[in-house]
Amino acid sequence: MKKFSLLKVLVSLLLFSSLSLNVLLWQKANQNLPGEKVLGVIDGDTVVLEQNVKLRLRHLDAPELQFCGGEEAKKILEGLILGKKVTIKEQIIDNYGRPMALIYADKTLINLEMLKSGWARYHSDKTTKTEALKAAADLAKNAKTGIFSSKCLQLKNPDNPQC
Repeated sequence: MKKFSLLKVLVSLLLFSSLSLNVLLWQKANQNLPGEKVLGVIDGDTVVLEQNVKLRLRHLDAPELQFCGGEEAKKILEGLILGKKVTIKEQIIDNYGRPMALIYADKTLINLEMLKSGWARYHSDKTTKTEALKAAADLAKNAKTGIFSSKCLQLKNPDNPQC
């Protein structure tokens, strides 16, 4: 009976040690991935990276949080990249001194996903992805998704139909 209990304890220790080592190795491997970790999402077009660097997504403008679609845009962006490592490409400084870039999570272009969702407007810019981003924005607008849906876009002013 004592041998059986001792065997259970040894097997349990071995399993626990193996599991702990695997978790430690997995964490270490993920720390060495290239890119910057996304620590936060401010709104639908701005993220916070390691060292508290704010970065805006190029080619798009999402509504501010207090406007229609602002919360939805933020939630979509959070779902795409919050807590993940991202790769920054074609970074520039805009007219207001803010850094902007194309942002990739794995091989997914996050700027493109935001425009496809319809929760951001296309902003004209020159990058290697300009045509694809413009096309995605046009599709979302024509399909009346996101901010282009009846939820956010009114074609008639209910208070003044002549307007």
